[in-house]
Amino acid sequence: MKKTGEAELEKFIAEKRPRYYSISIIERDEEWTYNFPQKHQDLLIPVQVYQQNNQPVLVIYQFNYNNVTSLNLNTNQVEIPKVNRSNKTGSNNSI
Repeated sequence: MKKTGEAELEKFIAEKRPRYYSISIIERDEEWTYNFPQKHQDLLIPVQVYQQNNQPVLVIYQFNYNNVTSLNLNTNQVEIPKVNRSNKTGSNNSI
């Protein structure tokens, strides 16, 4: 998915329930994409960091839907159902 805006990303997350989110200095994303993990610490857990000269160049986050009950989509709230760990129907999508 192309990261077109924060509202669109939140909608995509609520609808598709991706497993991973990544940010990279190589891709030169917009500033909001780098702030998104800090803003949603309850939703994103860093799982891998790649560095060059002791500076992160790629960070991969895993979504933790168990700590989040909703995402703010402008003025609307979209409920995110809890993950049923016994049923592996979650999406393998990543952003």
